[in-house]
Amino acid sequence: MSSVTAVLEVNGARCASCSFAIEHMGRKVPGVEEVRVFPDSQEIHVKYGGDPAALGQIIRIVARLGYEARLRSEA
Repeated sequence: MSSVTAVLEVNGARCASCSFAIEHMGRKVPGVEEVRVFPDSQEIHVKYGGDPAALGQIIRIVARLGYEARLRSEA
């Protein structure tokens, strides 16, 4: 199975503990291989199997932690 990488924009998650929580919880989502949070650029890079439901779960996790995330639109 080939992997896809998506970039999510995140608002507010700027500290190390925020990044750790998002990465830790995000890796538990079925189909997600890797989650990396980049606080300086306010991005989350998600490597996953291609099922859009996995991204939806990551976005819900971020919301439960008190932040907002959305899929970066391709320009």
